[in-house]
Amino acid sequence: MARKDHPSDRRVKLVVATEEGLAAAQLAERILDEPPASLLALSVPELVALESILAKVAAGVSEATALDDGRLDDANSVETPPEFSPKGSKTKALTVFT
Repeated sequence: MARKDHPSDRRVKLVVATEEGLAAAQLAERILDEPPASLLALSVPELVALESILAKVAAGVSEATALDDGRLDDANSVETPPEFSPKGSKTKALTVFT
């Protein structure tokens, strides 16, 4: 990227891509457009399973973020069963509905 003077307003600077910057952007697009070999090696059933798992992870992340920023409250969580929490712990477990 390079800064360039605006042709009619000297207070303004324009940001323009250099040849090097354009080449780097094209390389990044090529890299991001091609999946990694390990992903290409998966069968259709494995890809379906992976998509399902990632959807569940994404939903859990969204719910955890909502809990962290106050959009969900303790009414949407349950006490952790004693066998899963240290003695005397008041830890809450997030309830996830699928």
